Amino acid sequence: MSELIPSGNSASAQGACFGIGIDLGGTHLRAGLIDLSGNIRAENSILSPHTTLEAFEKAVQKVIVELEEVTGIDDEDVTHLVIGVPGVVEPETGMISLCPNLPYLNGVFLQKYLEKLLMKTVIVENDVNIAAIGEQEISGSEDFVFLALGTGLGMAIFRNGEINRGSAGNAGEIGSIRNHLATEISSNDDKILEEIVSGAALEAKYQLVVGVAKNSESIFELAEKDDPVAVKLISEMADVLARIIQNLIYILDPSKIILGGGIGSRETFMDYLAKSEFIEDRFRESIHISSLGSRAGLVGALAQSLRLMRENILLEISNREDTNG
Repeated sequence: MSELIPSGNSASAQGACFGIGIDLGGTHLRAGLIDLSGNIRAENSILSPHTTLEAFEKAVQKVIVELEEVTGIDDEDVTHLVIGVPGVVEPETGMISLCPNLPYLNGVFLQKYLEKLLMKTVIVENDVNIAAIGEQEISGSEDFVFLALGTGLGMAIFRNGEINRGSAGNAGEIGSIRNHLATEISSNDDKILEEIVSGAALEAKYQLVVGVAKNSESIFELAEKDDPVAVKLISEMADVLARIIQNLIYILDPSKIILGGGIGSRETFMDYLAKSEFIEDRFRESIHISSLGSRAGLVGALAQSLRLMRENILLEISNREDTNG
């Protein structure tokens, strides 16, 4: 089911230009439409498609059509689309890899695929990088690590106001690191961190212990009612994340560690993290919750879309002036 929120004036003006931002997460696909003035005209949210590339294609087309219909904006006036995806985006080719939560995207040259499908300029970015861009857009911070803990686990590194993607787009793929940090209930050393610290991991552990399937939202609700299994599992996850953060501070020495994602941006999870003995007291003040919460990815995608539209218009003006001599 989609949740459509109109947020501003409707209808296209002659010569108008609009952009779309999409945050494709492991659980939700969030989309928004922005104008050249930076006004978000409408937002939409649906469940992420988990089956096939064709289902993904239909979902993207669906949210675009709904955004255009609710605002009265013509499709030809929507010129740019920026999408964040939960995987590695190869900088030169745009091919997607390491996308375990939406495996049908692995091996897809997504930028070319979407540009052909939608007839728009498309930029594809890692979803955590996009969320970090959203955070940077609001906070103005130029040197921080963004840790996204939701369905999966990811990281973005901001240095001197720029995302560090690495030579092949792999920088920040912390969820794929092999584990030596787990507590007893997760002591399998062959696991990657995302199999230990993530919403999906929490749900799997709860089902293993209790024998009943619960989503992470329900597990947190149980913990608030002092359910001993839920409290224990969340505490253990917070302890592992605390060790990860401690190591990141020693390796990268950022001015801030910002927690985002559906779990990371929870105040209640921050309380668990604050109780952990695995973070030195002198580092605790550098750990913050994202000011945007689960909206960080969408805000980042919209900000990038706006930036691209404006750059394109400036380029057109410059070319026109050169032509006119």
